[in-house]
Amino acid sequence: MKRKHQKNDIGEHDLNKWGSPPFSRCIKISDLQRKRSNRLSIELNDLEKSNLSKFLNVTQIHSFQCTIDLQRSEPGWLVLGKINLTASQLCVITLEKVRTNLQIPLKRHLIPGSKKRLNESVLLDLDLVDSDPLNESVELGDIISEEIILVIPQYPRKKGAGFQRDTIFSENDERPNPFQKLSELKNHMEAISPKKNKK
Repeated sequence: MKRKHQKNDIGEHDLNKWGSPPFSRCIKISDLQRKRSNRLSIELNDLEKSNLSKFLNVTQIHSFQCTIDLQRSEPGWLVLGKINLTASQLCVITLEKVRTNLQIPLKRHLIPGSKKRLNESVLLDLDLVDSDPLNESVELGDIISEEIILVIPQYPRKKGAGFQRDTIFSENDERPNPFQKLSELKNHMEAISPKKNKK
């Protein structure tokens, strides 16, 4: 896969450690209409939501909606879509649940392995579209899951939550300074002690 823009630093091991996507929507390329768009609406059952929650490391998925449109684009296919996801995550500071709402645009270009470069006549900006190899079928579950994990917050934080400042090194520390107290005591003792006569 050719990916130009990644928001999260996710390693290939993290994405592939499951061995298979948390849910499967495998589409045969031969079943697609070549002269028309192929629109799909993907919904998840409870088991698939549970598997996706584990894959994303979230406590719960409240809602999931995904629309996909597969279009012929020489020399391959375009996978266009939009993912709407609402999930609960744990705040890394307070460990309270926070809601994460995601609206993720999906763009993939499936290209035959024998054609590494697109024809210049194809008006497609590869800097904005990820590319995958074109096989006999496309696993939409894999593509969708990967798109989500690449943008979902890895360190969610509750609004207003923040780390407390270390008061030991605070510049505005209002606690008594022992060295300042010693200096004040020294000045006081010198003021009340009889002064030596100058020669």
